[in-house]
Amino acid sequence: MNAPPKVVLNTNVLISSFLTPGKSRKIVDLAARRKILVFSTPELEDELRRILKYKLKYTDEELSHALI
Repeated sequence: MNAPPKVVLNTNVLISSFLTPGKSRKIVDLAARRKILVFSTPELEDELRRILKYKLKYTDEELSHALI
């Protein structure tokens, strides 16, 4: 059995996956189905959290559901 590909998704791909049903969402869906392994850094996670909260007005509760 082959190991799934390992990827790092930038915040543009992640934000797009929240907003539109396009290619970015398909990539995130692959990760949810464990077809790819997504790696991140604390800096990327902080940037994503900041964008979702301040630019897209996510509440703390929405952030806790969105960022698993």
